Amino acid sequence: MTTLALACFSQSTFWPEDTAHWGLFLYVPGQMEGDLFHILKDSDHARRTQLERVARKNPRRSSSLSQFVEVASNLSLTPERLHEICLRIADGRPFDLIVNNCQRFCSEVLEYLVATGWITQAELDALSTKGFRPLVGRMGQSRR
Repeated sequence: MTTLALACFSQSTFWPEDTAHWGLFLYVPGQMEGDLFHILKDSDHARRTQLERVARKNPRRSSSLSQFVEVASNLSLTPERLHEICLRIADGRPFDLIVNNCQRFCSEVLEYLVATGWITQAELDALSTKGFRPLVGRMGQSRR
């Protein structure tokens, strides 16, 4: 069984002030490492969402980690299946820093996970009380 979390990283000084970089982290409780799914920074230049999956990662050891928000636990979701889902959502998706950014991408993946029964609407709704507050759009209204 796996646990899904959102990981928020502080941006370098080359990015606008007070911005953050969000990714999804899927791991087995008790293990230090898992798989991190995030949008590459090159997406901004390409204007297309470019997904990266980093296996055997432990974001909790990163000095730039600013938030770690558990989404759901006891999931039968595998890293391979989450990767397929992320690729499907990233396919042809535009990217920009204001609306179609990494935070919105994470929201879209989570909305898809609710729509397909991997996580519940209650787990999604609880994220705002845990620190995940999307800047653009409303979670719970999937575009797919």
